[in-house]
Amino acid sequence: MVSTVIYTGRNTKNWKVLIKMKIDWNRKYTTIAVYAIIVVVFGISFYLSVMQFSKLSELTSTFIAILKPFIVGFSLAYLLNFILEFTEGKIVSNLMPGAGKRLVRYLSMVITYILVTILVFLFFKFIFPQVAESIVKLV
Repeated sequence: MVSTVIYTGRNTKNWKVLIKMKIDWNRKYTTIAVYAIIVVVFGISFYLSVMQFSKLSELTSTFIAILKPFIVGFSLAYLLNFILEFTEGKIVSNLMPGAGKRLVRYLSMVITYILVTILVFLFFKFIFPQVAESIVKLV
């Protein structure tokens, strides 16, 4: 630390001494200190997570249970987007060239939902029973 002494007056008796403290920030040592603090914090966090693993796993499972509907929703939206773009660009736009953009999008969504419902129905009707039967034979 660097100190600055400010004094007024000529006599040594009347000196008013005001000491201002300034911190001499050295980038090298400041960076080392910040990294040391980060390492200590992560070390303590790792130690506590190892020592309290059951509580940590319970907290993690609760967090995942909360996020699960969002993950499923985003995944379905991502997968259905390919079918939606295909039906919008290739099928509905060619069938109704003069239609508005919102109408084309709406009809594409309806067609996408119908196609996905049919695909899920066909999967459970034909493929799922055969897979279940094969698993039963293996066991």
